[in-house]
Amino acid sequence: MTDWSTPIALVALIVAIVSVFFTIWYQRKQTQLSSLVLVHQMMSDENARKARGSVYAIHMRFVESKSLNEFEKDNFSVTKVSGDLDIVGSMLKKGLIPEEPFMMTYWGLVRNMWRALDPWVEDQRKKREEVAFREYFEFLNERAMKYRDKKRYEDPVIYRVFIGGPVS
Repeated sequence: MTDWSTPIALVALIVAIVSVFFTIWYQRKQTQLSSLVLVHQMMSDENARKARGSVYAIHMRFVESKSLNEFEKDNFSVTKVSGDLDIVGSMLKKGLIPEEPFMMTYWGLVRNMWRALDPWVEDQRKKREEVAFREYFEFLNERAMKYRDKKRYEDPVIYRVFIGGPVS
């Protein structure tokens, strides 16, 4: 008579291991989807949208005046936008949100906000003597540039929302 206990135990072990890996994979995907929904809610929030509109206006005034003081006139909007995108960049770097779906929707916004706030970020890094200030926002911008290049897109135009006409 054949002893089937060893092969049955081996098959049960393999099924258990596959089940564990599938469960971990599924939970990770669910976490990423939930995080992506939270990020979308954060980006769609009325205050976040108003802050981004203010950042566009600040950028336009900065382009004309070349004065970093423009950023200090609405510190709330500048820190809200850069802080939100720093958090998103951190989540992306840690794998908490899936990159492709996020970039499909937000790559252009990330590029525009980085281009608008880059002078302020660099100034803050010098003032604070902190090279890592808003590093995840910068990481998010780098990922947005890679997405743009992969898709062979052009950078979006930053419009003169409050002044009129596009600016490069």
